[in-house]
Amino acid sequence: MISTTPHSIWVWMMTVVMSVLMNEMCCRGCWEQERIALLHLKASINYPNGNSLPSWVDNKSSNCCQWERVECSNTSSRVIQLSLNRTRDWESRKDWYFNASLFLPFKEIKTLELSRNALVNWAENEGFEKLSTLTNLEVLDLSFNWINNSKILEFIGEISSLKSLNLGDNSLGSSVDLTSFEKLSILTNLEILDLSYNWINNSKILEFISGIPFLKFLNLGGNRLGSSVDLTSFKKFSTLTNLEVLDLSFNLIDNSEILEFISGISSLKSLNLGGCLSSVNFTSFKKFSTLTNLEVLDLGSNNINNSKILEFINGISSLKSLNLRGNSLGSSVDLTSKLK
Repeated sequence: MISTTPHSIWVWMMTVVMSVLMNEMCCRGCWEQERIALLHLKASINYPNGNSLPSWVDNKSSNCCQWERVECSNTSSRVIQLSLNRTRDWESRKDWYFNASLFLPFKEIKTLELSRNALVNWAENEGFEKLSTLTNLEVLDLSFNWINNSKILEFIGEISSLKSLNLGDNSLGSSVDLTSFEKLSILTNLEILDLSYNWINNSKILEFISGIPFLKFLNLGGNRLGSSVDLTSFKKFSTLTNLEVLDLSFNLIDNSEILEFISGISSLKSLNLGGCLSSVNFTSFKKFSTLTNLEVLDLGSNNINNSKILEFINGISSLKSLNLRGNSLGSSVDLTSKLK
């Protein structure tokens, strides 16, 4: 028998009301509030005279879940992915300022890709910190933009749900603020971090990156860490017990002692040190045999001129791919040191 107490009647009425409201908000496969938000976003991307996203039309009969670069949930019909890479018309030569309010209606979004859009900064009081309300956001791609303020990391550090962050090919190194990098350690769910080609010239950032407990992929290639090598910073690398891929290529680090600390990351499967070492003490490779999971090793384009390093590389039984091109091994070949 159905209860008819005032409380049960109230609950039943609220359920009916919520059901009606949800049906009203959802517009033929996509949510009305999200359709409107997408149109506002389109206007921002196209300002002042762009022609991007032609399928995003102001027509209520148009299902925004079927618009280009939009993916919706099969169950809730809410937007879960916006793939807006290379969307903004670069020919307009107008800088684009990020406005967080444009993205807040997408409550279930998991992936936001905004690379190659001439993004330089963020609108006042509408910074990336507001994205912390999007508790499902896992992937944020801001690569190949013109962002030159490392303070962005303070804001992104508030998005605790992030699993993948790509800030590669920006200009964060033009104004490195170590307190901003400190916020990265708050991202306890982060597994993928790309800060490559940012002209970062302070290796102390490694101390904060090393505080990210579940990091699996780290790309710091193409920076300037070699201009200020702090061995104590590299020493912290041993705390990255889940790291599988590490790229330090083209940093021109002048102290090969960093290899001793890298050798402490036993979980590594891929290590790229191509064009990284401006001076090499081959005995620093001695501990590489501890990398029992390493499958890919790139040592190309360094100043390696002593083939005895091959003895140490031979100790990596798991190795499947090795790049030694662009070195000077031919000037001092020791046939007894050849690879197995």
